[in-house]
Amino acid sequence: MVAPPLAEGEKKGLRVAADLQAGSLRELRAIPAENLQKATGQGLSFLGPLLGVVVDGWVLPKPPFQIFQTGQEHRIDLLLGSNARELSKPFFPVAGLSEGIAAEYGPLASRTLEVYGLKNGEEPKSDPVFGSAIAQWATDSQFRCGTIAQLIWHARAGSASYQFQFSRVPPSREAAGAAHGSELPYVFGTLPVAGRAANAPRYDSTDATVSDQMEQYWTNFAKSGNPNGGSLPQWPKFDATSRAYMDFTANGPIPREGLRREACDLFIENIGRK
Repeated sequence: MVAPPLAEGEKKGLRVAADLQAGSLRELRAIPAENLQKATGQGLSFLGPLLGVVVDGWVLPKPPFQIFQTGQEHRIDLLLGSNARELSKPFFPVAGLSEGIAAEYGPLASRTLEVYGLKNGEEPKSDPVFGSAIAQWATDSQFRCGTIAQLIWHARAGSASYQFQFSRVPPSREAAGAAHGSELPYVFGTLPVAGRAANAPRYDSTDATVSDQMEQYWTNFAKSGNPNGGSLPQWPKFDATSRAYMDFTANGPIPREGLRREACDLFIENIGRK
């Protein structure tokens, strides 16, 4: 009986095992998770278009970020963004911010350390919106800058693109900032339900207004591919030069440009180095 041909995912698994010199499942299980993720292309610090996924050669013929880099993605309108302080620290363990940056950025590390204000081993004061230096780096490298890279590539391919940042922090959550997932009850209009959960934020009338505006923008986009309409403030299109985005704050939606440009330029430069 002839064995069926191996799928692309199976071939990749065998290649990874060979590269790691693992001849059995037992030996693979003994390998640190960080080494496995690196070997399979799932960079620990990169999400967004660089999110580690199984490239099976069928559903995903190439890593998603390569598709976007080369403009081979579908030509559709895109609304994409991140929260101001997605994380307070990276998903993966690091000895410290300087050590994490050195490991991830290699020859670009010294410039990156300057961007995050690390001088003489001292960290700058925490930013009221973006948080501590390590929170900024964690959010930049695992959410924000990957999002911006994807928008740059998508806009360059000729597709309408819109970026947002969610910065609203409800009362009682000031210490955490606008954390990962905190925008969802606003977008889906479920603040009354979310507010009844144990240890829920104390949403107020400002939150209700922010939610109403976000619902309108998202609904407009779902209908037409353009979030603008009605009496809402104009949300500018994203392009690689201005990098315009809409910042959802306690004072309403505010159009801005160049979200953390210096840090994200280094992030994108680092992508090209790998």
